Amino acid sequence: MNLALRQGQQSHAWSPTVYFCEPWPWAFGLLGLAGLDPFLVTINAYDEWSELRPRRT
Repeated sequence: MNLALRQGQQSHAWSPTVYFCEPWPWAFGLLGLAGLDPFLVTINAYDEWSELRPRRT
């Protein structure tokens, strides 16, 4: 499985690591975020939104 992010002409693709927990009461797995290292990832589970921004080098 490959994932890709694209905005305009820029893109970033990677093969993620996915973990599944047993027992896990929610209807989703845990997606490994290692491929998102070039980005600052913000996840707000309470309000159900996420944001990705390029990291400044």
